[in-house]
Amino acid sequence: MKKKILILPAEYPTNDNPLGGIFTKDQTNMFANNGYDVTVFYNYFISLKKLKFSNLGNFFITNKIKKFKNTIEITNYLFSTYFHFLKLKLDYYLTKKFINSYILKKGKPDLIICHFAFPTGNTAKKIFEEYNIPYIIVEHSTGYFTGVYNHYQIKVIKSALNYSTSVVAVSSFLKKKLMKMTTTKISTIGNIVEKNFFLNRKKNIFKKKKIFLIISELVKKKQIMKLVKIFKELRDENIKFKLNIIGTGPEYKNIIDYIKLNNLEKNITIMGVKNKKQISKMLDKTDNLISCSKVETFGITIAESIAKGVPPIVLNSGGPTDFINLSNSYPVNSFNELKNKIKSVIEKPRSFNKKKMNNFIFNKFSEKALIKKYNMLIKEII
Repeated sequence: MKKKILILPAEYPTNDNPLGGIFTKDQTNMFANNGYDVTVFYNYFISLKKLKFSNLGNFFITNKIKKFKNTIEITNYLFSTYFHFLKLKLDYYLTKKFINSYILKKGKPDLIICHFAFPTGNTAKKIFEEYNIPYIIVEHSTGYFTGVYNHYQIKVIKSALNYSTSVVAVSSFLKKKLMKMTTTKISTIGNIVEKNFFLNRKKNIFKKKKIFLIISELVKKKQIMKLVKIFKELRDENIKFKLNIIGTGPEYKNIIDYIKLNNLEKNITIMGVKNKKQISKMLDKTDNLISCSKVETFGITIAESIAKGVPPIVLNSGGPTDFINLSNSYPVNSFNELKNKIKSVIEKPRSFNKKKMNNFIFNKFSEKALIKKYNMLIKEII
């Protein structure tokens, strides 16, 4: 009989936010592809600031249900609230209501997997106390490093971590932080790199300009504006390059205005949001990825770039140190070093063994590699 897993995400892809929590979707597919009966129950708390005419209709539907082979995805669209205790109560109430109907149809799930300790870890803890269903928390959040969580939220998070059967941190960088908050066993298991990124990269054609790529939400902590200013300095030094930016976010207008003001349109292009297949194809046409975020708990685009044989230039941000090294990347520790590295890569690039880069990431973060780790973890619990 198939083991039944219920996944409670704090982020999950939706039509209006197709890349939100994409790592959770990847894990869902991994379990479904490997013999588990998977149900996703997602309470999507959407900010009023992000409310658009295109997604307004979702709020008049009790829930949206998608069925795939071995997987059911249920999404509730809810207005977000600044009162965290109300959010916790509503998340628990709706999840409990769903659990009751789930048990009537299929019996108790064997395991609950929460992505992020807040708010879904709190919900899983209450479900555990009432129904005795074990739960794992898979933690990704940069909030532990950026001061996002207030005292009340940290208290809730610690309680959820302490009652969980096991905790998974997506990097050793994040694990060290979580170890200060709980005595529950913590495993380090990274995110899944999709199979598209393990396909052979097309051969480079001769290009007059080095092509760089950054894939990022355009928010201040990602420091994209700071990077654009570095490229403006390089342009002023008559260095030839092309920078493509995939992403959108609150900083978009500031960045685009700066590009126009400084006549950088021929050098820098913001391409908006792209799906994984499109990103894979973009990497085929790229010489180097750049990551300049203040903090990353994993760094999926960096892993994808290495898998494609595209050496990334990576500003030290924590999580990626688990898998970047001098054989597959250009690690740097400051923006000054970042600028010098970009310049040296343009003028005198180093040779990398692309096959070894691909194999290295496949052995660490492919679905085949990660399902083995999760199977062992689940076997200990169920």
